[in-house]
Amino acid sequence: MLQSRCHCSSDCLQAGDCCSNYKHVCHGEKSWVEDDCVDITQHQCPSGFKQPPLLLVSLDGLRADYLQTWKTLLPVLTKMESNGLIDNGMYDPVFDASFSLSNQEKNNPRWYQGQPIWHTARYQGLKSGTFFWPGSDVQINGSFPDIYEPYDGKVPFEERVFTVLKWLQLPDDKRPDFFTLYLEEPDKSGHKFGTISGGLMDGLKQLNLHHCLNIIIVADHGMEDTDCDRKEVLQDLVEIKDLWVTEGPCKKPEQKIKPYLKQHLPKRFHYAHSRRIEDVNVWVTPKWLFERSRGSLTFCSGGAHGYDNDVESMHAMFLSHGPAFQQQMEVQPFSNIELYNLMCDVLQISPSPNNGTHGSLNHLLRRPHFLPRPPAELSPPSRCPLLTLQPSDTLGCSCPPAISVNDSLLNSHLNLTAAEAEESMRSHAVLGRPVVLQQNESYCLLQQRGFVSGYSQRIFMPLWSSFSLDPPVDLDPLPAVTSSCLRADVRVPPSQSPR
Repeated sequence: MLQSRCHCSSDCLQAGDCCSNYKHVCHGEKSWVEDDCVDITQHQCPSGFKQPPLLLVSLDGLRADYLQTWKTLLPVLTKMESNGLIDNGMYDPVFDASFSLSNQEKNNPRWYQGQPIWHTARYQGLKSGTFFWPGSDVQINGSFPDIYEPYDGKVPFEERVFTVLKWLQLPDDKRPDFFTLYLEEPDKSGHKFGTISGGLMDGLKQLNLHHCLNIIIVADHGMEDTDCDRKEVLQDLVEIKDLWVTEGPCKKPEQKIKPYLKQHLPKRFHYAHSRRIEDVNVWVTPKWLFERSRGSLTFCSGGAHGYDNDVESMHAMFLSHGPAFQQQMEVQPFSNIELYNLMCDVLQISPSPNNGTHGSLNHLLRRPHFLPRPPAELSPPSRCPLLTLQPSDTLGCSCPPAISVNDSLLNSHLNLTAAEAEESMRSHAVLGRPVVLQQNESYCLLQQRGFVSGYSQRIFMPLWSSFSLDPPVDLDPLPAVTSSCLRADVRVPPSQSPR
């Protein structure tokens, strides 16, 4: 690892402080990256390990597409709102105090409202070791991780990896089960992630832990290109000295920002349920910046983050490796609020209540620890069979005269075979058919190729509808818009239809 530690004296094996590439350099053994790929179907841990440990590595600001050649690429998105840490800088109106990474409030436990995973692990009999993880050097709920390092950005990355490898060699009663490792913007700092990860994996191989340890590598956000010529100025929109209501348009043409009351922000942002979130938030178009007054934002060229999580450049990367995970698998993007539950499952402990959906990442795991159990259905659906191709009552539905419609032909498409009905449910209710928890509810399934509905024969409308949209292949040009054309559903009796 560090050059000062690298030598070919065998006493490093007894001391446990060999370079991670000691066997490769001094004895000619293959490095980890040169080994054949092995499908780790079962963990292979040295004696003394009661279960495979988990190492969580965070790389600050590493975008998903920076590592396009990695096979287990899974972008991750938002942060949790209910842990109290809604930003690196925030104001709490009850405390009448401001939190910042540059002031001492960052060390005050009152700002930390959630349960960090090292506490979840401790409460269930496991130990944790954290090397520079946000909040790990704060006495949250009266305690720290079993082993932790106060943050010092001057510590070289190699030294951090070396220390984690030393922790893995501690006696059984001292060794953590869960480890964290934090690296700030590796590429910006002049480091290459491949060098760091290679050193880590060589060190694990030297300790015979490369088929034992589970590893999750994440980034906290992506990065978008910005430019000083792409800025919106608050001063151009409202009076910033004394904010009062003035006449004028709500939005100027081609405006690149959109203000929201926090309760109106898209729910997927998970950014409303905290008194520390300001009442008004501004959504900014990607690649654009927003400043208070003209010229007040001086750092504007290069890159920025904090845009809409759905924007591809905001997607951060996720890598996983180890006996708990599927191998060579690429899945769709997911939110990083799901990671806490995933890590608890890998550690085989129960998570505390959180914003994620427990079990939503089971497809990443070889043997999921938690299997969601849906509630029992109180009202099963009935059938709405197709008995005729022509409605006995049109219900006032019609098509424009210019559109020629063969009702019988269209209605015949509603007569799905058993196999087609099963495929419709599989395609459009990918998480399973919604269950009805109300007693004595009378409803039937309406299945068609485009969607599925549970139609209530009591209130004459769907209780639920479910459909999936395939990713668009070509939207240039957009398909022509067809005129509205309605017809009565021949599967629903007129007496149970809305008018």
